[in-house]
Amino acid sequence: MRRLTFSLMLVLGMIGGLATAADAPGVVSTTVPPAAVPPAADLAAMAVIDGPTESVAGQLVVFDAASSTGTGYDWLVSADVNTDGLWQVFEDGRYLAFASPIPGKYRIVLSVAVEGQSNVVELTFQNGEPGPPPDPPPFPPGQKWQVVIVYESAQLDNYSPEQQSIIKSLTFREQVTAAGHKILSGGIIDQGAPSRTGEPPKSLAPYLAAAKSKSLPRLCISAMTGGTVQTFPLMADEAAVLNFLNGVK
Repeated sequence: MRRLTFSLMLVLGMIGGLATAADAPGVVSTTVPPAAVPPAADLAAMAVIDGPTESVAGQLVVFDAASSTGTGYDWLVSADVNTDGLWQVFEDGRYLAFASPIPGKYRIVLSVAVEGQSNVVELTFQNGEPGPPPDPPPFPPGQKWQVVIVYESAQLDNYSPEQQSIIKSLTFREQVTAAGHKILSGGIIDQGAPSRTGEPPKSLAPYLAAAKSKSLPRLCISAMTGGTVQTFPLMADEAAVLNFLNGVK
């Protein structure tokens, strides 16, 4: 009886197995776990400007943002001058074209954004030769001078009335002295006078020598302690001479 029961169970198990195979003939069912999907790569916004740092004024220059990471390229060009019309972006902002006839230093700024992040980079660009530095005041304020003015009496009528006043005016001499400078004795002198009257005072010889072969009238100065004589074309009027001596630009 036990053998019969075991045989029936074996047969039923075989039938069950055949029934399962009959449901999908020739197919073996296999469960495969889903493949792991790698997370999206973390992108960091990075702005990069490729381009020159100097050029000739008026020459077309192109700046390239293609090495940047991200989207939404925003450019800015700034300088001490108005930059309207001097630059333009193209190809969805990846490139900036710049051309300016105005020499100077310009700032090229690029901003790049991605997924809520942004990055900004700046390039300093010298367009053309740097301009000359501003002229310093002729002399440090407070410097005091020995003063000689050399003119030519034969040309006196060709000088402006204001320059004639510098040469003839006692008031001008007093103003120079009041400012702390010193007009040397006989220091407003006709260049041709020594040839008519003999040797000039020795104190004036270096000033006459410095003014020789230069256009007249001429302002000649040296430090109160002596030293090198400097010469300049005589200024337009008394106030201009005083400003010059006082180091006023």
